[in-house]
Amino acid sequence: MQVRNARRVAALAIIIATPCAAQSVASLAINAGSATDVSGVGSRAVTVAPSFTRASGLSSATLGASATKFANDAWSAGISTALSGRSGAGRIAPVIDVALNAATTSYDFSYASGDLVPSLEVKTGATKIFGGARLAAAGRSATLGAPIGPIPTGSRTTVSQTAATAIGGISFSGVTAGGEVASLGYRGEIGTVAGATQTDHGVNAAIANSKLMVAASLGRRHRAAQPTIHGSATLGVAMTPVVMLQVSAGNYPDNPMLGTAAGRFVNAGLSMRLGHRAGSMPAPSNIAAPAPGKTRVAIRASDARRVELAGDFNKWQPIAARRADNGVWYADLDLPPGEYRYAFRIDGKDWRVPEGVAAVDDEFGGKSAWLRVSRSK
Repeated sequence: MQVRNARRVAALAIIIATPCAAQSVASLAINAGSATDVSGVGSRAVTVAPSFTRASGLSSATLGASATKFANDAWSAGISTALSGRSGAGRIAPVIDVALNAATTSYDFSYASGDLVPSLEVKTGATKIFGGARLAAAGRSATLGAPIGPIPTGSRTTVSQTAATAIGGISFSGVTAGGEVASLGYRGEIGTVAGATQTDHGVNAAIANSKLMVAASLGRRHRAAQPTIHGSATLGVAMTPVVMLQVSAGNYPDNPMLGTAAGRFVNAGLSMRLGHRAGSMPAPSNIAAPAPGKTRVAIRASDARRVELAGDFNKWQPIAARRADNGVWYADLDLPPGEYRYAFRIDGKDWRVPEGVAAVDDEFGGKSAWLRVSRSK
């Protein structure tokens, strides 16, 4: 039996994020559009997907869930979790990523999968190189009351698969002359997936500023002497400081671990952020409070010789921060009310975010801290 991933056309996605702790964000996504259920029948569908993320400068954890209701009375529901950690902020550090997923449907088709990816990451300037391994396991089970695909009425099947591959890649990120953050990356993988040799190559690119985001990816898979090409593109346009219109389209390969088929998708939607705040930051010692109308951001980096601050408020052009006696570096900014992303650059090399603020993965493989200025001070 094959389960087809949903294809949502002209979907409406509303994401509402609220802070739950200094480094936590909760979100709710509601999608409405057209999708294909596990029997291969296309119909209108509504998906509700809450998630919760807690992140710091070196680690992040996400717990999510999703439920889809089709117009033909079919439904699916699933949960997922992802953990990522880096041992330190230095140039060379071990990294580990863990992902777990499980889902079930009204057709009594269910699956569970897990991925473990240990790797070694090397950062130098705007370049990041990584290499490691991916170990994965997945299982699917079905009990059907009507024939679907090759499975007869009333039969039950349980299938499990494993994968062991080597991975590696390189990425570059930087700021253009116009102030946009840009990235370009390559990722390769080769090994045994579901009992057969599989090779994957993929490139991705993105460029964004506070008003516009463009991202694209292109990949090639070779499995069982059958090469396939897949890719996607996404365009995001900020309608207001907290609302963005996003449109994406592309295709994806089959998943031999779960037995799902290849497919295509076209998505359009709106995302809305609410409630982000700066949270608590380290306080510089023996330094007067910021002047009226100024917003202070700070980071503890007692081992640093030079610290710079950059964000979408200054087109990601680093400006010098000042050091207090207790090793806290700070900058006082003249910012109008709004929401901003920022990070500190340490000694011209590593980018960090303060430990006491909300920090999330950005679309360029790093982390950004959220800063909300609610009113002039």
